Amino acid sequence: DMRSAVNMLFGSAAGRTELSAEGVSTAQKDERATIFDLVAAVASGTSDDRLMKLSRECEEKPDYVVQWVEEAVSQIPDRARRIRAYRRVSRADVYLGRTMTRQYYTLWRYATSLMTVGVAAEEESSGYRPRVMPPSRWKRMATAKKQKTVRRTLSAALAEGYSIPDSQIQSEYIDLLSRVAEANPEEFCERHNLDADQMTVLLHDKARAAAAFKAVQKAAKEREMKVKKAAAAKKAEARKKADLEEALKKAEAEAAPAPVVPEVPAEEEKPVEKKPAATQATLDFF
Repeated sequence: DMRSAVNMLFGSAAGRTELSAEGVSTAQKDERATIFDLVAAVASGTSDDRLMKLSRECEEKPDYVVQWVEEAVSQIPDRARRIRAYRRVSRADVYLGRTMTRQYYTLWRYATSLMTVGVAAEEESSGYRPRVMPPSRWKRMATAKKQKTVRRTLSAALAEGYSIPDSQIQSEYIDLLSRVAEANPEEFCERHNLDADQMTVLLHDKARAAAAFKAVQKAAKEREMKVKKAAAAKKAEARKKADLEEALKKAEAEAAPAPVVPEVPAEEEKPVEKKPAATQATLDFF
C-alpha cells in the first residue's frame, strides 16, 4: 500500500539528512492464509512444504480445517482415491480426539500433516479440482436444529389446545393429528394458530402447508380490515352526529333574540319623620 510505503520511508529517514536505497531496510510483513487458500492448495496437490507453510499461516484450528478438507474429499470422483483420502482424514480426526483427551497439543502437528499432505497425495494425480465450499454437515445440522425447534413449538401448541402433555403429543398423537389436519388444513391451522413450518410437519407437503397458511392469513387480514372499517364508520357517524348537534345549537342561538328584561325602578326612600323631643314637666300650673 502507498500509505505503508510512505510510513516505512519516513521511518528510515528519521534522524538523517540524506537517504539512499541502501539505507532503506524493509521487513517482510507477517503473511496470513485463509481457509480457502489452504483447502484449494490441498485439492490441487501442492507440494508438502507449501502445504505446511499454509497450515501454519492459517488462523483456523485443525478441528475446523478437517471439516473443510472432508468436504473437498467427498467430491473426488475416483472411488478408490476417495476411500484412501477418507482414511487420512479419519486418522487425523483420531489425533484431534487424542489432543483433546490428553491435552497434548503437539499431536495437532500429526493431524495437520495427515489432513493436508496425506489428502493432497490422493488429489494430486486425480486431475479433478473440487469446488471449495463450507462443509455440508453444517447445513444439515442447522436444518435438524430448526426442525427440532419447530416440532417442539408444534407440540406445545397442540398440547395447549387439547390439554395433553407435550411428550404424549409427540409419542402418540402426532400421526392422528396429522390426519385431522389433512382433512381441513385451513381450519386446523387457524384453530391452533400454527405457522407454515409447523403445518409442513403435519402435512408433509411444504406447498400445501404454505397455501393453507396463506389462506388463513388472508382471511384474518380481511376480518381485520372489516373491523377497522366498521370502527372507522362508527367513529365518523359519531363525529357527524356531534357536528350536527353543535350546528343546531349554534343556529338556535342565532335565531332566537335574547329576551328583554324590563328595568325595575328603584324604590324611593321615604323621609323619616322626626318625633318631637320629650319636654320636662314644669310647675307652671302653680
